[in-house]
Amino acid sequence: MTDATKVTDKLVKTKLADYSTEPKPKPVQTPDLFASGRRQPSTRKTKTYSPKPVTSAADYARKFPAIQTPSALSKAKVDQLLLDCRELPTPDKPQKNYAGYSRDEWDRLLAVVARYTADVCEGAGLQYKGNMAVEHFRKGLSILLQESFMHHDPYDKRNRFISVDGRIDTDERKP
Repeated sequence: MTDATKVTDKLVKTKLADYSTEPKPKPVQTPDLFASGRRQPSTRKTKTYSPKPVTSAADYARKFPAIQTPSALSKAKVDQLLLDCRELPTPDKPQKNYAGYSRDEWDRLLAVVARYTADVCEGAGLQYKGNMAVEHFRKGLSILLQESFMHHDPYDKRNRFISVDGRIDTDERKP
């Protein structure tokens, strides 16, 4: 061998040593914690919750008097629902000059109107007497709307009488 190859081999060996190309040590094995077949019981972390103070309806109404009238936030939602309800009936169905609602369409419109009307009444200090009063209110409101109002069509700008399921001026659900 020549001196140049000896020098090159020496440089290669020192550089390889700098990069630590020596064999890696074997990993150390950890003892098996469950070798005996029994697990160590762990301590469970528990959180304790303190109950929130309960506010009565009267205290809440005194603290926030705006809840007793329809809020501005609900008005925007109701306005959008009412705009959508304008397009529910089918014109000239069941007969000419009538706006025909199906029972589902009428119930959807009636739910929006009844809920918002009840909010307005509560703002005036009136409250439902009970669950049966809600049903009487909705039925009465349904008949009132059918007998006393007309539908103004947003497309052809004509006023039409209201018909629900082919019936005129009634809220009977029987076929």
